[in-house]
Amino acid sequence: MTLRTQNQRAAFLMHGSRVTAMQRDVVQWNLTAIDTHNKDTQGAYLAPLLTLKSGVDNWNNLTSDLSVEEIEDLNKAKIALENY
Repeated sequence: MTLRTQNQRAAFLMHGSRVTAMQRDVVQWNLTAIDTHNKDTQGAYLAPLLTLKSGVDNWNNLTSDLSVEEIEDLNKAKIALENY
């Protein structure tokens, strides 16, 4: 397993756990407020979407050589990101 793959897995899990809290904020903002806040947080509200796209595109690579429990964790993160 490469360092890049490990970093992708870690980012996928991190963003998967963050999006639930971030959704509450996004629902309350209009588009201008989202744009302003996204710039202020250096893209934190778009990063989960980019991580999801990258993770789905490289899903086989992300899940190779993982235990069943680790794959379940990635699946939970994927579901959370898809619902973001």
